[in-house]
Amino acid sequence: MYYCNITMNIPTLALQNSTPDHGSAFVFCKKAILFFDGCSKGNPGMGGSGFVLYEEDGTTEIAVGSHFVGDYVTNNVAEYHGLVSGLKEAAKQSIEDLLVKGDSLLIIQHMRKEFQIRSSNLLPFYLEAAEAAKEFTRIEYKHIYRAENKRADALSNEGIPIEKRG
Repeated sequence: MYYCNITMNIPTLALQNSTPDHGSAFVFCKKAILFFDGCSKGNPGMGGSGFVLYEEDGTTEIAVGSHFVGDYVTNNVAEYHGLVSGLKEAAKQSIEDLLVKGDSLLIIQHMRKEFQIRSSNLLPFYLEAAEAAKEFTRIEYKHIYRAENKRADALSNEGIPIEKRG
């Protein structure tokens, strides 16, 4: 179990297996892992997004989402949609410490502020994601490969209605 130290301006995690005494300023910190993905059939084309939110064990699902993003969107827009949807759901679930995993290196680098946003079309989506990320005490972004993101990938594809898949 982890505890968040709330005595500082920026909360930090205490050591694992530590327990707070009754006089300390520690509270339980709810942790989770968010996987997100987006797809675009044609790029640009019909797009869907998906996310899956797991408990910190990485196996127990807390919430999933699958959404139709639009008839003519880029893959990056669909990816951002999956990220924002997942971040908003994690906030609804009162998650405080979030590990975000996605297979879009560009989106992960944007969120880590490692890569400049060059497309003005993506800026509003980045700003929405950055605003949603402020809800968490701690957030970390990790790039993963598609093979590690199968559940979110499947959900993003399910976001495109069957009648539109052709």
